Amino acid sequence: PTLPTLLASKNAYAAGAALDEYDGDLKDREAVLKWLEGYASKERKAKEPKKDKKEPAAPGGWPKEFDLLKVADDASFQETVLQNEAAVLTFRKGADVPFVGKIMELDGAGAVDAVEVDCASAKAAPVCAGDAPYAAYPHGAAAKAKHAAAPEKDGLAAFAAAASTLPADDVTRVGTPMEMDNFLRLAVTGVEQDEAPLGIVVFTSKDDISPTTRALGATLGRHAGVKVGQWSAPPLEAVADFGVKKLPAVVAFYSVELDPNTPMMERGMQAAPYDRRNFGPPNFQGMVMFANSVLAQIHPATAGELQDGLRDAARTAVGARTDSKGPAAAKGPVFQSLNSDDAWTARCGPDAASALCAVALLDQHGRPEKFADELGVAEAVAKAEQPSPFAFGWVDAACHADFAAAFDVYESGLPTVVAYARPAS
Repeated sequence: PTLPTLLASKNAYAAGAALDEYDGDLKDREAVLKWLEGYASKERKAKEPKKDKKEPAAPGGWPKEFDLLKVADDASFQETVLQNEAAVLTFRKGADVPFVGKIMELDGAGAVDAVEVDCASAKAAPVCAGDAPYAAYPHGAAAKAKHAAAPEKDGLAAFAAAASTLPADDVTRVGTPMEMDNFLRLAVTGVEQDEAPLGIVVFTSKDDISPTTRALGATLGRHAGVKVGQWSAPPLEAVADFGVKKLPAVVAFYSVELDPNTPMMERGMQAAPYDRRNFGPPNFQGMVMFANSVLAQIHPATAGELQDGLRDAARTAVGARTDSKGPAAAKGPVFQSLNSDDAWTARCGPDAASALCAVALLDQHGRPEKFADELGVAEAVAKAEQPSPFAFGWVDAACHADFAAAFDVYESGLPTVVAYARPAS
């Protein structure tokens, strides 16, 4: 062929094998990218995960340290389900459980409980009658007494139905700059001297307050006295002064005045945006980690109270309670390299002490000028979260591209953090 020529193959290249030649205009950038994209996507889809390498948890299994609620008779159904203050998703024993990740994501919030029902002995349970193996119950024991269970044939739909009943009372709606100022006064500059001067605001294009934000508001309010607000569909020019450039965004507002003699109303206020590179997607676990990292700097005592509250409410056995008889916490440094099979197995494998892993995906060689700083930030976050049900570590995602791709993370998305719930043994 004449040069320059663009060649590609749909399969791994072998010496002497024929290659496909691009016959379009090489100066047409969009046409070239479109042609190459087909090859790239097909190549990626053709790859099978290596069985002896790191893999994310397969959906459908509970980690063995997770204390799943179970009902074996009608009497325990009354206590475990109908008298439970949390929203409840019941499922027939043996049914698929596609909602494991969603339940684990809210672990520690006391928001939505999953309950397995043994229909051989608890025959009065609604999931044991009819063809719907799932049922959703609203938040609050009083609400359960008034409203019948909502039967569902789809597990994810049942989770959504239960989660939608979480109260939004702990989230303050903000809609104007004046309302925002009032919220910040109540959350930051107007608090008592012994309270944490911190408020978190979710800026979103959606009008509804999500179950994640509702759980966050209840958890931070109950354990740390921290207020959560939501500003729905704000004009960007109205929130630019708060550091918001696009939606969605999460921002922590706090005071760092160290002199206790300075009145709160006179203390300066700062803002810290939620950084996906450090905390991953803004789900419940990520936003709690974010809040705790700020609290650890401005009000360490409250950060400790928040961690204690989360552990007491968590259904993961590791670190959930001081008298837990579960396996000991992971040994060694708080933040470790997970770039070898042995390190990964010890930290996040089937027999590891922690059922949950928070993994920083970094680029050690492609971004050498930034790697040290990004590694330092990830390690600082891990240390600020201690004690934690998570085991923390990092992986060179550019080197272990197949591992990162299993989380739908590619080189252009680095650095970031992913949460991993290992499969049950």
